[in-house]
Amino acid sequence: MAAPEFEAHNTVSLIVGPGQRKQAERLVEALHADPARVFYDEERKAYAAFSLERVFLSLLQQSAALIIDKRGIVRLAVVAANPMDWLNPRRIKQLTAALDELDSNP
Repeated sequence: MAAPEFEAHNTVSLIVGPGQRKQAERLVEALHADPARVFYDEERKAYAAFSLERVFLSLLQQSAALIIDKRGIVRLAVVAANPMDWLNPRRIKQLTAALDELDSNP
């Protein structure tokens, strides 16, 4: 599940989902993702670390795309309340623009 837009920037995408191993396995199947890059956060520690909350009467879990540079600094954090929002080309364009900037200002 490596998009060419991200591969061009020598980046790796990781997916962290709430729940248990079975849910992560279903996510791997649904997205045709590399299982080594899909993680589950049973205790929701990753969500807490980035202040991602449950919204809409706790029915939806916020998710985020984070661009972290080689020094470990978060350069861009884009939060979405609706998981389907990541399929929006505008979101991908926003992320690749940030990667372009990182490439030009290392």
